[in-house]
Amino acid sequence: MMINIKLFGVAMALALASPLSMAAGGSYYAAGGSYFYGAVDLGQGKLNNFCNSVPAGVSCKNSDSSYRLSAGYQFISTIGNEGFGVEGSYVNNGKASFSGSGVAADMKDTELQLAAIGTLPLTERFTVISKAGVAFWNLKTTSTPATSGLSPNGSDFIWGLGGQFEVSKSFVVRGMFDTHMIGNSVTGRNHLPTLSIGAMFRY
Repeated sequence: MMINIKLFGVAMALALASPLSMAAGGSYYAAGGSYFYGAVDLGQGKLNNFCNSVPAGVSCKNSDSSYRLSAGYQFISTIGNEGFGVEGSYVNNGKASFSGSGVAADMKDTELQLAAIGTLPLTERFTVISKAGVAFWNLKTTSTPATSGLSPNGSDFIWGLGGQFEVSKSFVVRGMFDTHMIGNSVTGRNHLPTLSIGAMFRY
C-alpha cells in the first residue's frame, strides 16, 4: 500500500505543478465544453467469497491495494451541463492469497475495462459520476499443490458510482466505488468491490 501512496503523491505533485491559477478560468461544465482526459486512481479491492471455503488453521487474505490507469473522452452538454463519455482503463487489483496446513495459493488479477461514464454537476465544481461497462479480467494463480485451471480469463459487467471535484480546468480529484464479478467454476465466482481515489488530468 505504501508504494501506491507514493505513486499518488507523485501524481498530485505533477498536477499541482501545472498552474493552479487556472482555477480562475472557470469550470468546463459552466462553459459547456468537452475534453480528453487521463486519470490515475488508487484504491482497495476485496474478493468477498475468496476465504469462505478456507479451512481452519489456514491464513487467508482477500483484499489488496489496486491501481487504475485510464484515458477517456467526455462530452458536456451546452443545455443542461450533464455529460456522457467513454473511458478505457488498465487495472491491477493486486492479489488474494492463503497458506497453511501444506496448502497455499496466490491469485493475481489484472484487467482491461471499457465503460460509459455519465456526469451530473450538482454545483459549479462538484459532479456526480456513474460508470457502466465491461471488465475483461485475467487471473494468474500459483498454488501448492499445483492445480490446473486456476488461471482463467473472462469478462463481466461492471458498474460504479462516485463524485469528482474540479480543482482547476485541467485538474480534477475523483473518488469512486465500483464492483463486478471475476472467476469461473474452477476458481469460484467472486464479487470484487473496489473503493478508489484519484486524479484526472484534462486536455
